Amino acid sequence: MEDPFDRVDLTTSYLSIEFGTGGRMLRLWAGDPDLPEEGEEFQFSLNPLTFGEEASDRYLPGSILLGARLRPDEPWVLDRNQSATPHEELDNAQVEFEYEFGLLPELRVTGRFYEVRGPRSYLVWDVRVANRGRVSVEIGELAFPFALINVFEGARGMDSSGKGMANDRVRIHRHAGGAGSYLFATRLSGESPSLCIFPGEDTTWDLISSVPGSLSTPLRWPGIPVVYLLSRAAVEREGWSEWQSNPQSLILEPGDSRTFQTCFATSSADPGDGLQQLLSQCGQPSMRVLPSAVVPASVGVAIEVTGPEVAEFYASTPASVESDTDENGGFCFVKPRSPGPCRVLERDVKGRLAHADVLFLEPIDSLIKKRAQWIASRQVHHGPDTVLHKAIVPTHIKTGQQVTGHDEFTRPFTVESCLSDALFLAEKNTLYPDAREIEIVEAFVEEFVLDDLQNPGTFAVGSAFPDLFSASTNFRNSHSYVLLTLLYDSLGRCAGTGAPLQRPPEFYLDLAVRTLQALFQYDLIPSRGLRWLDALVSRLEGLGQGDLALSLKQELDHTAHQILRNALADLVEFGWEPTVPDRIGWAASRLADTYVEELCLYVSATARSLAPDWKTYCADQRLPIETRFASGPTQLDRAELSLGYSTVANSLRLLDGVLGGAYEAADSLLRMAFGGIIAPWGLVREDGSASMGVCNDPASRQRGFAPYSGDIGFTLYEYLRGAATYVLPHPGYGVFSFGGQFAVDEVGYAIRPWDGLGRRIHMGQLGCDLNCDYGRILEANVDARKRHATVRVENPSPFPTTCTLTVAGLWGSLFDVGGKEIGLTEGALRHWLDLPPSGIVEVEIRVKP
Repeated sequence: MEDPFDRVDLTTSYLSIEFGTGGRMLRLWAGDPDLPEEGEEFQFSLNPLTFGEEASDRYLPGSILLGARLRPDEPWVLDRNQSATPHEELDNAQVEFEYEFGLLPELRVTGRFYEVRGPRSYLVWDVRVANRGRVSVEIGELAFPFALINVFEGARGMDSSGKGMANDRVRIHRHAGGAGSYLFATRLSGESPSLCIFPGEDTTWDLISSVPGSLSTPLRWPGIPVVYLLSRAAVEREGWSEWQSNPQSLILEPGDSRTFQTCFATSSADPGDGLQQLLSQCGQPSMRVLPSAVVPASVGVAIEVTGPEVAEFYASTPASVESDTDENGGFCFVKPRSPGPCRVLERDVKGRLAHADVLFLEPIDSLIKKRAQWIASRQVHHGPDTVLHKAIVPTHIKTGQQVTGHDEFTRPFTVESCLSDALFLAEKNTLYPDAREIEIVEAFVEEFVLDDLQNPGTFAVGSAFPDLFSASTNFRNSHSYVLLTLLYDSLGRCAGTGAPLQRPPEFYLDLAVRTLQALFQYDLIPSRGLRWLDALVSRLEGLGQGDLALSLKQELDHTAHQILRNALADLVEFGWEPTVPDRIGWAASRLADTYVEELCLYVSATARSLAPDWKTYCADQRLPIETRFASGPTQLDRAELSLGYSTVANSLRLLDGVLGGAYEAADSLLRMAFGGIIAPWGLVREDGSASMGVCNDPASRQRGFAPYSGDIGFTLYEYLRGAATYVLPHPGYGVFSFGGQFAVDEVGYAIRPWDGLGRRIHMGQLGCDLNCDYGRILEANVDARKRHATVRVENPSPFPTTCTLTVAGLWGSLFDVGGKEIGLTEGALRHWLDLPPSGIVEVEIRVKP
């Protein structure tokens, strides 16, 4: 137990700290720098918590992990600051400690805390390590753990603010980027203040991991982060060479010393660029990536750096690098010679190195096809004696080994994974039809779904199997109904490509409707995919089935009311679970509850990181724990998985909020949306195999790519349904484009989609929109006066088909289209095209005077 007489206090402009044994921060109170008199303070240090044989107070801020040796052939000796002697306070805003490291008597370690005042005042912690021995000492490990209050349970219930645990707990965004590294702790509710911890002068961070024991508890806890300033000993001990290929150590000769600086700054809660502005004001390099950290190689990436004066940029792989620098930062555009990961490094005039990790993709249409080919060739199970015959099952991404064990199919997640990949394959064939793949999906429906998974009498959908020879059980898993409803819908729409189906499209549409009705009959509330159920109802309306569509609309309205009934309580307790904001946001949008809708958008945005690392950039973090909202995969520990799962869904909802005016269209929020939409393609490998997520924590037993495909199929399906090409106005750049290359000249405007779909182009900058229901738009050109446009549409199908091209926003109401006079229908021009097999049709549109 802490002795209260050993405690030391420190108060700065926005921080109040209570130090305990070892110089660790028992209490770390922070205030909002924008409202220093009015804003409430928040306590960031983790309260005492025991996990295994360890205690969290050993890892509070102010803890130091140190490893050293006297000779290269000796083992590393590891120690921590068990105790510390406070020196007399230098003044009211400074505290100094001398730390005790009993196993490393050759080293004298002191720490000094003081405030630096300026445009953004912040606290500095200088740790000075001196060699007071008679021989050289190699320091191979210097690490600082930061046990902050990021355990997603155990808080009080609904408080007076109505936010309870969402107000009491923080999410920690981590970025290991050299001099540009940081930890950013922001409250789940999005309330101020937030806390940023970053390296100071002459200091960089090698890597960020977690305390291993904190990842293996039964708690909803992503672990205690540990930042490594020197990591060679840890990398050698833990086998982290793939994570840090150039781990650092430091040799101190007798009498030598080195000071390492860590900074603490507070900020108002800002889900956008507030963190970047804070770092820049503190003189730290802050990187902004455009259009995303995951992007096709043919597009390239732009990186802005603010804060220090930049000396140069360079890339770790062969690439064209164009740059411009000044005293306030710099800018570079990187275009690689080939796809793959690339580290873009920035060196400032002080010699500090910061970096961004980006991933350059091959063309997305190629990845779409490769993923489908992998599923068709590697994931179809052939076992006539079991219920899994013709099922599309999860596979190991490296070996291709199929998941067919009995134990795996007793859990809903495995069945959901089967349905997810089948759904992706079906939807892919509404874009790029392949007769063999369609045959595989139809066989999946006939041999697996209708024979063993879905009751043909009640249309109830199972989500588990008691063994591999019996019909399914567990009919209360709502997500299985949603996945199967959407699978039937996608199969029916494959007919629009001209591809032959064994069953008529009406058969699959009827199955989709009956499955959705069964969902409502059993009074189940979906957790994901609700926006696509809306799209199915709209499709029914378009097919003239108004009465049926109306009844389903009423059921969806009832579902929305049920969701909103407990919306705030669910956000409080489960806001960390990323499907929850999308689910509640859908209901709030449907019932025009703007307060809850904006709250959901804010929670989603706060949970996202704009750190320039493709493995986490704008992605939802999945804590592998089953809740009543989502089943979870079997994982080795509690480390978060990134990129997959709900990333696209929440990105689309965030984009809806920005375009719909719920948020001011700040470019940071657009980058969050666009970056998240494309991010999951980072999980698809060159051969078409795909992982359900990536773990960016080297201390986790599941670090790197998750070995199985899992439920990645649904995430990729949502991309196929929701992605588009956007050209939007931007206050700084003039125009912001995503999903396509936009060009302007004296004649007009040209846009070429690179989203792999080419179905929708939204040119908010011009007030024009283009859509085609089948085929894909290769290029669209609009003259400056909007009186003339040309559109090239490709049929990627080997079958002849027709499509409807819809164009809105041209400057007129009557048009000449290939010699045919066409007027507006509901404010848009609609033109039917005959598309020859694998052919391209160019449409010319002129406004008639």
